[in-house]
Amino acid sequence: MNHGAVLITGSVLLAACSSKPEVDMKNASVEEVAAEVGKAGGTEEFIRAGKWQTKVTMEDISIPGMPVRAQEQMKSVFSKQQNVTVDYCVSPEEARRPGGKFFTGKESKDCRYDRFTMSGGKVDAVMRCQGQGSGSMTMTMTGTYTPDSSTTRSEMVISGGRDGNMTMKAVAEAHRVGECDDKKG
Repeated sequence: MNHGAVLITGSVLLAACSSKPEVDMKNASVEEVAAEVGKAGGTEEFIRAGKWQTKVTMEDISIPGMPVRAQEQMKSVFSKQQNVTVDYCVSPEEARRPGGKFFTGKESKDCRYDRFTMSGGKVDAVMRCQGQGSGSMTMTMTGTYTPDSSTTRSEMVISGGRDGNMTMKAVAEAHRVGECDDKKG
């Protein structure tokens, strides 16, 4: 579950770009996409540096084989966290030249984009990550963005479970709220 939350946050950062850059890639590593986005966006046209705030709303979660009562408890936990926001700082360097960690929340050689398109204020991407053992995760993301805000819809399908694929659907809304507080980074 934690991996999914990290990817949703990464997708918010990914979508927070201006409408000028255009990137269209297929079968590319996270680092290759990050490098291309950095080349296309440059400076503040990509994303404005500063303090950002993100709110993620889980729309649905499905875990085959899990008892209905346990799934309802899990949905209840997510619904109680719907009003939680996450603050983070985007440095001027990250705004100019994002690295692979910028997109996934960690350095990852286990993830590749089947496709990644960013153009005209819209983003559309499919990323696959190989987990340990036989499991994998596929995230499909679509959304809109400006240098100061973004809204993305994500669907994550985590395979390799004994009773089938776990599916999570979420909406992430992010916006720049000001300058970074040096004490909190």
